[in-house]
Amino acid sequence: MNIIGTSHQVISEYNADAKVIFDTLNEELVALIQQSFQVTYEGPDAEKFNAELLTLVSRAASEINNEVARFVSALNQVTTNISRSLGAGESSIVYSPPAMDLPAPPAVAADDYKIDIARFEQMVAQVIPQHKEAMVMLLHKNVERFNQIPQATVQTRGWSGESRNYAQNSVVPSQTENLLSVVHHVTNEMIAFMETTKSNVSLADAA
Repeated sequence: MNIIGTSHQVISEYNADAKVIFDTLNEELVALIQQSFQVTYEGPDAEKFNAELLTLVSRAASEINNEVARFVSALNQVTTNISRSLGAGESSIVYSPPAMDLPAPPAVAADDYKIDIARFEQMVAQVIPQHKEAMVMLLHKNVERFNQIPQATVQTRGWSGESRNYAQNSVVPSQTENLLSVVHHVTNEMIAFMETTKSNVSLADAA
């Protein structure tokens, strides 16, 4: 029997879980940004570094939040499609990206010149990759959670029908890949920025 069904309880539970995952993703990004501003780099050149770092992390936060918003919009559309078809009205995830409270750039001592090379190397080799891995795992968890939504039967609650299949097999995987791509892009940019800064200082020191 071909069952077309929806359950606001099941969908609401998924929506709540998805919101937790997206919020946690944002928390990982904020933690990464805060740690990026904890690197020691002082002197006149640090003013340029701090300004560029601020621009970089602001863009990273914006790109990720914009992609999450597109993800949520796509989910809302397919969720609402099947709800409307059964006369249940709209059902949607409500997600408002939290305001990004960026830390103030470290103070610059014009008469003091120093950079903690070891901390820059740690950021590149450990800190950024660890946060990146955490964000990737969260997004994979979102896919796994979606696939755990029960299929509706005559006797059980769930969500079934073409809209559900489309969400599971097309929307969620494609939106996850888009968001993963943005996460990889922004974290790789941060790694490249840290590596370039460290290399420039090391070359100048060797000259």
